[in-house]
Amino acid sequence: MDIRPKVVALQKNQQDKDSKKRASAASILWSNFKLEDTDIAINILQGLFESQDPAEIIKGIEVIGNNGEEKYAHAIAEFLDREPGIRVATLDALNKLVSGKSARLWPKILPLCESNSPSEREKAILILEKIGDSASIMPLLKLTTRAEPREKRILQRFIQKTGLKLVPTLINILRDRSIAFLGR
Repeated sequence: MDIRPKVVALQKNQQDKDSKKRASAASILWSNFKLEDTDIAINILQGLFESQDPAEIIKGIEVIGNNGEEKYAHAIAEFLDREPGIRVATLDALNKLVSGKSARLWPKILPLCESNSPSEREKAILILEKIGDSASIMPLLKLTTRAEPREKRILQRFIQKTGLKLVPTLINILRDRSIAFLGR
């Protein structure tokens, strides 16, 4: 089956005013495994990311999140400091992408655990749990005075999953008086 006519139709969508069509074209072209199609997909995504329209940026973030490859998580992490809609879309995409290999991202995600939005805090904590880097637990526990019960349960699960490699960190936490008693 020759998919080239479909690819040509998708390439036409890269100029469409509708960001959904452009994002769909980028997603399909990206997964086509031909270098020229991947190049077109990257150009479409770059256009979406450079847009002033938050909806277009969100569509680009969703394409990266849906591709399922952890190695692209860093490419969208830069959007964590944008407006709430873009930030939430970035957190959702990162939640799909991160793994234990994503430890380089936890310093960028940790500040969102101090967010005023319980939804953003919870999403950030879930991402940190997926990353599983024990170095993020100490700063997280310092934030427990603001945490909602659901967030505290996620933190508890994170600590339990981390296991024995967390023992030195836990000893430091128990000795640290700057952490709220409930956090210890």
